Amino acid sequence: MKKKSLRIDSWICAAVAFGIGVAYKEGVGKASLFLLGFGWDHTLQAKEV
Repeated sequence: MKKKSLRIDSWICAAVAFGIGVAYKEGVGKASLFLLGFGWDHTLQAKEV
């Protein structure tokens, strides 16, 4: 169970880092859309399990 949690945390950190990169390159508005979409998708996947 701990390995799975670590893997999920790694993906979340990677997504946040990518969102920061998008904010730097494209602006905060597009980064917010990306992070909102990622959060929404993550929530929907958790409900399917």
